[in-house]
Amino acid sequence: MACWLDFAVAKNFEKDIGAIIKKYGDINFGVYVVNAETNQPLITIHPSRVFVPASLTKIVGSYFALKKLGANYRYNTEISYDKISVKDNTLNSNLFIKFTGDPTLTEEGLYSLLDPIKRKSIKKISSNIIIDDSFFDDHWTSAGGFTWDDRPFCNSAPKSAIIINENCSKAYQWPSKIGEKARLEILQPYLLSFKNDVKTVSNSHSGCEYKSKYIGKNQYLLFGCMKNNTKKTKLNFALPNNRKMLTDYLVHWLAKERIKFDGKILYKKQKGKSRLSNVLSPELSEILHLSLKDSNNLVAGALYKTVSAELLGSPGSDEESNRLLKGFLRELGIKSKYMKIYGGSGESKYNQISPKALVKLLRVIYKDQKYFPIMLNAFPEHAKEGTLKYRNNLGQHSKRLKVKTGSLKTSSGIAGYYLGKKKYVFAFMMNNQNIPYVSAKALEDEVLNYIFSQLA
Repeated sequence: MACWLDFAVAKNFEKDIGAIIKKYGDINFGVYVVNAETNQPLITIHPSRVFVPASLTKIVGSYFALKKLGANYRYNTEISYDKISVKDNTLNSNLFIKFTGDPTLTEEGLYSLLDPIKRKSIKKISSNIIIDDSFFDDHWTSAGGFTWDDRPFCNSAPKSAIIINENCSKAYQWPSKIGEKARLEILQPYLLSFKNDVKTVSNSHSGCEYKSKYIGKNQYLLFGCMKNNTKKTKLNFALPNNRKMLTDYLVHWLAKERIKFDGKILYKKQKGKSRLSNVLSPELSEILHLSLKDSNNLVAGALYKTVSAELLGSPGSDEESNRLLKGFLRELGIKSKYMKIYGGSGESKYNQISPKALVKLLRVIYKDQKYFPIMLNAFPEHAKEGTLKYRNNLGQHSKRLKVKTGSLKTSSGIAGYYLGKKKYVFAFMMNNQNIPYVSAKALEDEVLNYIFSQLA
């Protein structure tokens, strides 16, 4: 009788969830929910179908990095030298800067590396500045990752060994008089430049979209139209040419400090004998918040490449980390046909994960006494922070949820933990949904609200 009741309840879940989803359209979906303690499956709707997971991939990559690098891992960016030679306020010895893909390094952090030069009252550098960026390969995106129309935006900034201010820069644009070019303010003109062909049009004007296009050397073409009632708009643009970006940062700092530079900025793998200064990142346990709470693609991608860089030697790459991840998942008993990963950030359309495989990984994390608290703390709390800050449609269930979301243009999903008196691990994934982003997220909340109203 008990088995018959379990079967009947399962059929009821499938029917009711199917009815909710049907309201939104004909959507390919899968749902898998298990008891966190016993691993008993409670809801199994297409659990073994594979879906493009989008940023749900960050769960996989974050745990992988945590296990392989350790919670206390820190990135180190360093300046070294062979022998400091200063005469008449002139530095005559080469400087060597080693970058290791620190995704938290800022412009201020870079300049703090250079502070010892300023403190020595150096007014001229006659030697070279040699940059080692060999820690990662030079692929700016994962296989099957961002396309040309994604490239201008900060969420697609290149995952290179050189990362400063997330390899991104900002500008503002707002309308001027009708018929004239829209106004433009660039916050870091020494890094980012534009050809501005955006025309200001009346509010009633139609058929002229606002567009941007990368044209090389960290320059963008802005074109199309901006309506005259448009508010001042923040523009966040990636800096794809990271070597040019770093060179521009260094030249800007030298000019600001009034240091004449007669040498060259060279890029090759070379290191000095003695350290001049260094900057350490926060520990990995803190960096995970950027990957999971904020769903930062650059951070997640850098963490993923770092695993192969540290375990196998430079350069770290998606390809080598993919190979290491396959072995890692195999050790956890997760079959590769149900979890195929081509990059750690979730940008790759080649990534494939089934709800059941993702739940299996989440439960492995749940049972990991050492690292589960760290992972859980890095997950956003529903309706309060990170990517879930404005998801407030689940009422009493919100405070019991610690989850990660994922979204691409035709993919959406949510997975994680329900930690009430009863505890559950779950994944709800959708692909090829022909509905707006807001509707997809509303659907996720409606399905979760139904599930946990029944199970809690």
